[in-house]
Amino acid sequence: MKKQLLQRALAACLAALLLLAPVHTASAASGFIDVPSMFYCAEAVDALSSAGILKGYEDGTFRPNSTITRVEMAVVICRMMGLPTQSVQTPFADVPEDYWGAKYIAAAYQAGIIRGSKGLFRPGDNVTYEEAVKMVVCAAGLGEGITSSGANWAVGYLAAAKAHGITNNVSKAKISTRGDVAVMVHNALRILQGEKLPVEEGTTWRFLFVILKNNDFTAAASNGQQVHDTHVMDQEEIDILVNAIHAFETDMPVVSNGKVRPVVDIILSDAPVTHLSTCDSGPWLSHDDAYDLIKDQVDIDLYDHITLIADLRSLKLGYWGLGGTWMKNGTGYTFIKAADTNLWAMEQRWAPEVFVHELLHFMSNWAELRGYQVPVHLHSSEKYGYKEDSKTGEKTWLVDFINNAVPVGDGTYAGIPQEVWAITPRSRR
Repeated sequence: MKKQLLQRALAACLAALLLLAPVHTASAASGFIDVPSMFYCAEAVDALSSAGILKGYEDGTFRPNSTITRVEMAVVICRMMGLPTQSVQTPFADVPEDYWGAKYIAAAYQAGIIRGSKGLFRPGDNVTYEEAVKMVVCAAGLGEGITSSGANWAVGYLAAAKAHGITNNVSKAKISTRGDVAVMVHNALRILQGEKLPVEEGTTWRFLFVILKNNDFTAAASNGQQVHDTHVMDQEEIDILVNAIHAFETDMPVVSNGKVRPVVDIILSDAPVTHLSTCDSGPWLSHDDAYDLIKDQVDIDLYDHITLIADLRSLKLGYWGLGGTWMKNGTGYTFIKAADTNLWAMEQRWAPEVFVHELLHFMSNWAELRGYQVPVHLHSSEKYGYKEDSKTGEKTWLVDFINNAVPVGDGTYAGIPQEVWAITPRSRR
């Protein structure tokens, strides 16, 4: 009975979807003020909100970083599958017939999507990542034959989700967010329409790039004179940076030999740079300054590494970027000075060079913090025979550093140990 109900529901779901515009597009504009077009879940939010599966709020927000409860997840599943919701009777002691979500919980239970535990459903609890994955896998008709008992009850569902691409591009946070649920459901609907999604490879790293367009700071230049800068980036500068960031996202899976699967978000921020700290290399936007600047704009805990980019050309500093440190929550941090020299490099050399270089400073420190040794320094390329080239920059050196493939003599190699790429900052919070 449950299998027949599921098959009918899936057929209804597919019929309804055929009446809609395609559920994925090259670029999505969600219409929600807190889901920019380049945000990781924008495409999914656009599709699901248009289909009435996952809705926003009256204030024009979607709240992609907010948690979602188990009953809300049941509502999403019912809408996704087009399940009938006439019955309000459930076997759960904590879901009375007059509960607002009883009909959705009943429908999801009758379809075999949920079952609860010890006679309870816990509708108000936040849905965990594993629970959300199981519901979406079953809703997509991919849960047949998977056993779910004991401490490792979710292993089969997680494996099925990965094998079919349902969990592509999600953060895998312990508690699922509305954004992650949107992505999973969107992926499942694409599968139901016959699309074959790529199998996720490597470890998902969540990167955020924040381009700070406006300056309004006073700081000491290299000659000791105080400089007041109100520079505003022009569109050409922004385009160069955005193209380099997209190149980073495209190239990292390739240059890491599949070990890193980046999910990249970009924010163009109007927040002005008003304060700079000082380090050995001169004024910079420190990790604490950066944290305070963006903490109200994004959920920093969602990311493994954050890069802030500002134009400090008036200070004529000697560095392109400063990396290797992290914010107070453990998210890796890099500051890039987008000025004449490194903007030229992004056009004439390997575009992501400065981003990768600073990320590797963080990864070296991250590896040693985790108990691994990185015996070579990122600035010692010539010592090991790597020559900088104006066309490719230090790409060969950086690629070997990424892959623990720098020859250090006696047939041994060094760089970032492969295991370290599987240890994301999010997994250690």
